[in-house]
Amino acid sequence: MVNKVILVTLEGAFNFGNRLQHYALQRAMEGCGCNVGSLMTKPVPVSGNAKAKNAVKSILAICGIRKCRISVNTGKRSSKFLAFNQQYLTNVVHMPVDKVRQFDWSDYSYAVTGSDQVWHNWHAKAIPDELSFYYLEFIDEAKRVSYAPSFGFTAFPPEDIEQHRRGLMGMHALSCREQEGCELIRELTGREAQKVLDPTLLLTAKEWAAIEKKPNFKLSDKYLLQFFLGDVTPEYRSEIKRIADERGLEILNVNDKTDTKHYAIGPDEFVWLVHHADTVCTDSFHASVFSITFERNLRVFLREQKGFKDMFGRLHDLLEPLGLLHLVYGEGNGLSTMLSDAAKAYLEHEREISLSYLKKSLSAE
Repeated sequence: MVNKVILVTLEGAFNFGNRLQHYALQRAMEGCGCNVGSLMTKPVPVSGNAKAKNAVKSILAICGIRKCRISVNTGKRSSKFLAFNQQYLTNVVHMPVDKVRQFDWSDYSYAVTGSDQVWHNWHAKAIPDELSFYYLEFIDEAKRVSYAPSFGFTAFPPEDIEQHRRGLMGMHALSCREQEGCELIRELTGREAQKVLDPTLLLTAKEWAAIEKKPNFKLSDKYLLQFFLGDVTPEYRSEIKRIADERGLEILNVNDKTDTKHYAIGPDEFVWLVHHADTVCTDSFHASVFSITFERNLRVFLREQKGFKDMFGRLHDLLEPLGLLHLVYGEGNGLSTMLSDAAKAYLEHEREISLSYLKKSLSAE
């Protein structure tokens, strides 16, 4: 009998890492013999009025109005993400979040939460039951499984601590992406959570290359891919320019919302751009993952953004055991992501542990 599983994760319309780890976890669970679906709570269709407004914004953007240009560009990127979802996510269940608890989930063997920072409570004011939702409290406790979720903080907010305790105690199978997350769980509940790899690390370079797509804009033969989620400080800009000048590279920034030419790319195009870059400069965990997967030169920067400076834990957990901490700005000058035999063996061992946890949790072995 094939287990029917519903996957619950963040639904970022602009977050490459989120979409790609969603796809990777789906693939990994399918590899465990499961029939996987994804629960999507955000509305998808664009109304006629919205289309008309977008057309007006496009005209204003052409006229040089910055705010409208940003709106148009984000809309185009969002469309690329929607197309990615439609092409690569299977058995999608569209349901408003307030209907999830009323639905009969008895047909599903398991619900899986993760990866990403699903236990952060990002929208506490807009979605009062967000933590309850991502702790899968809409389904029986025996069916609740987590794979590589994350908190995105180093201490539980006092106002949420009882919700976290109840949610964690209600999980059938408990894992976490970062070691510090496992420690938080142990301190709060006494339970041991299995540390597992981010889903994007469960697929091979060949498997990722199979879904990549070349963007339709003209590219230099040799380019440095700049991808920052936080602020690019003057100090960071200087380092990026130094690397580009030394290696004779054109700097390609794909996260500038005002850049009509380069901003509107989808997750599959993002993978292609990392794969074919000479060097990647980033503060992003997933841009770092794909740089390592495709053995691209890499410089990692600490994220400079209010509320995000404590999130280096997952990058440290990625780089340190692979012997790549020297790629962090200020720690070393090397750029190579070539792994030693010991590092390759470690990564393969962690893949085996992670997949074994997934199979066992979903009763696939």
